[in-house]
Amino acid sequence: MEFREYGQIVWRRRRLITPLVVVTFIASLIFNLVIPPIYRTEITVYIQAIIPAQVPGATSYYPQDYWQTLYSEYLTDDLGVIIKTQDFADKLARRIESRYAERLETKDIIEAFQTRKLHRALIITITTGKEALTRHLAEAADDVLRTEGAAYFTRDGRQPVNVNVIDPPRDPKAPSIIRRFLDVIIQAAVAFVAGVGLAFVLHYLDNRIQDADDATRTLGSPVLGVIPSDLPEPPILAPTHPVMTILAPVVGWMRPDPAIPVRKAATLPTPPDGKSTKTRTGTGATRVTARARGAS
Repeated sequence: MEFREYGQIVWRRRRLITPLVVVTFIASLIFNLVIPPIYRTEITVYIQAIIPAQVPGATSYYPQDYWQTLYSEYLTDDLGVIIKTQDFADKLARRIESRYAERLETKDIIEAFQTRKLHRALIITITTGKEALTRHLAEAADDVLRTEGAAYFTRDGRQPVNVNVIDPPRDPKAPSIIRRFLDVIIQAAVAFVAGVGLAFVLHYLDNRIQDADDATRTLGSPVLGVIPSDLPEPPILAPTHPVMTILAPVVGWMRPDPAIPVRKAATLPTPPDGKSTKTRTGTGATRVTARARGAS
């Protein structure tokens, strides 16, 4: 298949590709440039368990460092759950209210936090639609973790774990206007590629004769002449195609087959590749109308 034929396939399916690209571009434009940006910052916390000294004379199958590492990873999982609790959100709300006289709902605070574990480190991500709110939540979370983080793991005053904030929160950042515009372009390009791919899939499923060149390849005989047709453009797939039979109730494309006429001044043999034809005599010529596979 030549590049010209590829272009013809894409042009023939332009009614499918163009709306897909336009809708994607408009939706991406609204999401990236009209809706306010999302501000994000992160806190990295390192968890280190404190293992009591081994009892003299006791049998030890593994070194103490092994148990400390294993226990620390379990505690990191626990801290990730604690950060999403109502109690942790209440502490943040009280600190923000006392410092900035700003009252927040605990539900909004919980939704702003996401955690990701990396071995014994916990990466906490805070995202909101306001730069000041993101900064206030990050500062309050940093304060609670430093002063009360270890208290979540004990009830009798002992300290079985060290909660170390190794990467405090930085100034919240949002994607720049250039980055957001590039996202729009990239998403529209992806939609175009997806539309082209879908066009080739539909071309493969469509077994109708599309033009004179297709008639020559399919029927094995040269086309002596083509009479322009005033019939409307065909649907994306023939109504008798099995795929259209399934999709008909949804998309409403089931309508009389307009076909694509290719007229020749000779009787044509049976197509070799499964495409079926139907001939109708006209004014001194034979009109070959492409039909879908399985048509009567």
